[in-house]
Amino acid sequence: YDGTPSATLDMKGLTKTGLVEGDVLDVAVTGTFDTKNVGNNKPVSLPSRFGGADVDNYDITPQASTTASIGKAALSVTASAVRKTYDGSTDAPGTAQVGTLAGQGAGEGVKTAATQRFTDKNAGTGKTVQASGLRIQDADGNDVTGNYDVAYFDNTQGVIDKARLTISGITAQDKTYDGTPSATLDMKGLTKTGLVEGDVLDVAVTGTFDTKNVGNNKPVSLASRFGGADVDNYDITPQASTTASITPAQVVLAVDPVAKPFDGTTQANSALRVVTGNLYGNDQVKVVGFVFDSPYVGTGKTVTATDLTIDDGNSGNNYQVQLLGNSQSVIESSPDPDTHAQANAQQQNLIKAVQLTVACLPSTIKTTEEASNCRAATSTAGVGAESTTGD
Repeated sequence: YDGTPSATLDMKGLTKTGLVEGDVLDVAVTGTFDTKNVGNNKPVSLPSRFGGADVDNYDITPQASTTASIGKAALSVTASAVRKTYDGSTDAPGTAQVGTLAGQGAGEGVKTAATQRFTDKNAGTGKTVQASGLRIQDADGNDVTGNYDVAYFDNTQGVIDKARLTISGITAQDKTYDGTPSATLDMKGLTKTGLVEGDVLDVAVTGTFDTKNVGNNKPVSLASRFGGADVDNYDITPQASTTASITPAQVVLAVDPVAKPFDGTTQANSALRVVTGNLYGNDQVKVVGFVFDSPYVGTGKTVTATDLTIDDGNSGNNYQVQLLGNSQSVIESSPDPDTHAQANAQQQNLIKAVQLTVACLPSTIKTTEEASNCRAATSTAGVGAESTTGD
């Protein structure tokens, strides 16, 4: 095929039946296919012209036709090396390179350029690009693609760059202090900006407060892992951080009731126990000691903790502590007679001191003599009261 109906004739077998030996008769013949298009055993018309010295002596019957075939012309179409950013499709930009058309001299040209496609959608280098769909037309606009044996050649230098994807919208929940910096995340607002519709990209995120300690609007770092069928097609910018608050843990403590024999002191050998709430990790409650409300024998006595602190690495600020009172402790009479006598003496002295304090109130003293007696009595008792007369 060359885009024309012209035929090349083979005259080696030409026979001039009836020509007298020695006569001169020239024959000129042109061949024309019925159409220019590809086909087997196509009719070829043979218009002839005759000449020579003896031509006028003959009534010539020319050969009217013969047959021959027109084979397809070879045409190569090579995909071009192209580059694009991942978009979830195999579409490739640009057009393929087309070899020289056999019918170019007859006015043929490309009607529809060959389109290009990657063999898969995924990002990468050295990717195969294939061309297809070339259409050729003649000078009259007729499609003559069928007259060509089109060979498509792949290109293996294509590139699909990863698409950019940004993660945002992750928040952390406020929490009550639990001795750890771990944060609970809220993924409901997760946004994957740049994700191609239909693609699968999984996001797993863990959150960690900057410290375990109580605070408002504390930084929470976000460590992300990504997966899914399409993860390798994206250059991902993760969300680095968010903020949330840690509020103090509520703890209710109680002093255990105790009983001891009278020993003349307020010292108590008690302990603290957690009624509600928890102490976390290595956090500890520390007290200097425990004391009775008085050193005297009795029941229903109150024992309190002195200088209570919580060792939590944050000056105790990770807890809000409520300390329950204790009024069920007992100081018993001592079985030792001397100690028992001492206890009785202390209680008698206490009673006298209270009585003197009341008797020597300014509203009670009426005379100078009464004031003098009060000063002497309170000095002896060690009460230290001051008295004045009403005169």
